[in-house]
Parts: sequence; structure tokens; C-alpha cells
Amino acid sequence: MHKLEDNNEIRGWLVNFDLESSKLSDRIKAFQDVWSGEVKDSFIVRALLVYGDYKVCTRENTALGKMHYFGGKEGWYRILTEKNEDRKNILENFLDAFNEIKEGDINDKLQKLIDNYKFENKDWKYYFIKYSAITEEYNGFPCLYFWRGNGFEIERLRKDSPKPSVAKHINPYLIALKEKIDSERVKLYEERYDRPSYLSIDDGELKIYCKENGWQIEKNGSSSPENVPKDEDRIQFAAKIIKSKLTLKDYVPSSA
Repeated sequence: MHKLEDNNEIRGWLVNFDLESSKLSDRIKAFQDVWSGEVKDSFIVRALLVYGDYKVCTRENTALGKMHYFGGKEGWYRILTEKNEDRKNILENFLDAFNEIKEGDINDKLQKLIDNYKFENKDWKYYFIKYSAITEEYNGFPCLYFWRGNGFEIERLRKDSPKPSVAKHINPYLIALKEKIDSERVKLYEERYDRPSYLSIDDGELKIYCKENGWQIEKNGSSSPENVPKDEDRIQFAAKIIKSKLTLKDYVPSSA
């Protein structure tokens, strides 16, 4: 237990550990393995989300919604040391499941937790867990998000600042979509203030925005909603549309 005093993510603060549990020593060992500093934060975020929504709200009211941390260098201490019964249960279930896997290194075990997760629906958790691009470091963006609605019209914030609205931000689903398309003709555009970020194709001939029910595609000043069918993956859905139109001058909005 004393070793946790040297861990930067918890610094001996054990409010989310059951100190009377017979599993305490095993949980501490698993915690030290996972938060050793040798594992990518995004990998931990995805595996931990398998066991529940543990994010922490850091600010209630901004022009783009609430601000939430999911982890990372600036967020783990806040998440792991703020007393919360739900978060405590999530952490314990995660550490217990990690300990049940006997083969492989730390990364192998985390990947198995992710692979074994049974998705009930394609909500925001599905995308955060499935697509590493949503939580991996991108151009200095930490796991800090403007959050509103059901978790799709969100923006990943470059940094936590006294005036977050002036910091650059990017929708993480656009990052995953750009990675999926993998074309030099596709570029991400960060934004400031309350303006939503977007994906640009052929220097702005098409602009793609992530919306609550799917995507909004703009061409020459006119826009069209592309709603995602309930059981479809929104990243794959948009990638199919874009890849099939990578002459993109041929794209006609569905409402036209």
C-alpha cells in the first residue's frame, strides 16, 4: 500500500479503494501495473470505460457544453482521487477483471478486456472504446472534452484554461473518420469559440460536421443531413459515403 504514495496518479490517496477487502493487495498490484507510466493513457481510458462511465466534470457551463476529463496526464489524479461510489465500483471491477487474465503482458490484458466487451448499442461509449483515435493524443489535445447531448456533438479541447472557449478544439469523431478514410484530400480543421470543427475535403469543397443523429455535409453553401441508421456504425457509414464520392465533385446532397 505504501508504494501507492509514490504513484503520481494517486499519491497515496485511497478513497476509491475498499481497504477492508480481501482483494486489496491484488487490486493495488493491478493498479501499479496499469498506471505504471508505461501504458498509453488512451489504452487505459478505453479499457476502463468497458466497466462504466467514469468521466469527471470539471466545468458546468461553457459555450460548448460541460467540460469532462477522461484521464491522461492532467486528469487521472482528479478521476482516481475524487471520492465517488460509482467510480469506486468501476475501478474495482476493472482491476478484478484485469487480474483474472493470467496470460500476456499489461497491454495484452487491456486489449482482451476491450475485445471481450459486448456492445448493447452504438452510443458514445461504443465509439470511445472501439476507435482508439478518439482518445489517443492528437496534436497535443488531452482527454478533455466539451460535452453536450448524447456525446456526439462534442469537442476535444487543446488544454484546460481559464477561458476554454478561446482554446482550439476538434470533434474526436472527425479524427477517427479522417483516420478511416486515409486520404491526403481530407483535412481536419480545428476551431475556437462556439464554432464546431469540421472535416474538409478538396480544400473546403465539402465540409463534414458531426451531429447528434449522424453527419452534416456542406457543398457550395448548401447543407444536407446524413442520418445514421440506428444499428450502423457512424464512422463506417460516413467513410463509405466519402470513399464512394472521392471524385467529390459528383457529390449531391440527399435533400437536393
